[in-house]
Amino acid sequence: MPRRVTTTIASLATAALAGVALTSAPATAAPTATTGAPGVPYSCQASLRAYSSTGSLAWYEYSKGIAKSVRVGKNSLGWQPTAAQQVGAGGDPTSFFSTEVATSKGGKLMQIKQNGKFSNGAWSVTQSATTLRSSGWTGTRALVASSGGYLYRLHGSTLTRYKQGAWVDGKLTLSGGSRVGTNWGGVRSMVYERTGVVSGRTIDVFLANDTSGRLVEYRIPRTEPAKWTRTVLRSTGFKSVRALTTSPCGSSGRAIGAITDTDTMYVWYDPKVSDLKGGDIRGGWTGKRGFSRAAFGQ
Repeated sequence: MPRRVTTTIASLATAALAGVALTSAPATAAPTATTGAPGVPYSCQASLRAYSSTGSLAWYEYSKGIAKSVRVGKNSLGWQPTAAQQVGAGGDPTSFFSTEVATSKGGKLMQIKQNGKFSNGAWSVTQSATTLRSSGWTGTRALVASSGGYLYRLHGSTLTRYKQGAWVDGKLTLSGGSRVGTNWGGVRSMVYERTGVVSGRTIDVFLANDTSGRLVEYRIPRTEPAKWTRTVLRSTGFKSVRALTTSPCGSSGRAIGAITDTDTMYVWYDPKVSDLKGGDIRGGWTGKRGFSRAAFGQ
């Protein structure tokens, strides 16, 4: 199954991506040298977008064995997203633009536009928000976009899938939504991993953690989403994770980043992304605390 290509937004090289996170090219091999999170190759990276209670933007990053928080927002939204997902982006080493969909505590579906410039060794990002839907999105705890223009919404015990449509007057449109399942109440965080073809069916693949502490891979068929399957990669150790992210590391592996309820950052390395096994996943605490903002993976 082909892997997703991803990068941290702060290490912009080139991009004009829609429906996936803005990222850098993956490394072709995973060096053995490690630092920071134990057992994680030096080349592995992980990043999350993070918003304060007033909506100011920061990037939570793990790169070259170091975890850090970088405040980049020049202005605040005036509200804190309960869920957020990038749906379009582009840029170069000195500037970028990004579009996200996000939900508010009041149940609105919002569109956030961000423009970043790199100057004097630092990024500066301005942002603005417009309303896509004024109600009906209360309780959303995750928004996840897959390739092919699909947006998944995790709310209550339900996972709902929407189809992204045309951009009208600069705003994203979505289809009405179809229910994937109703027994998703235990899922805390969810992030898109990749899309591929299995037995002639196109499959969207996601990583998630649940309230029992498991790390789970979900596979959702495009044409029959209700026939999803799941595989438990790790049965314990992920109960306190409130935000997940993932990115390629090495020729066939991935980094898995997480922010916990105690505002710490963890990073793990999975050397075989598609083997449906988690016994070889290694890593742990990066040694850094203080990641207190609402964080969202990519």
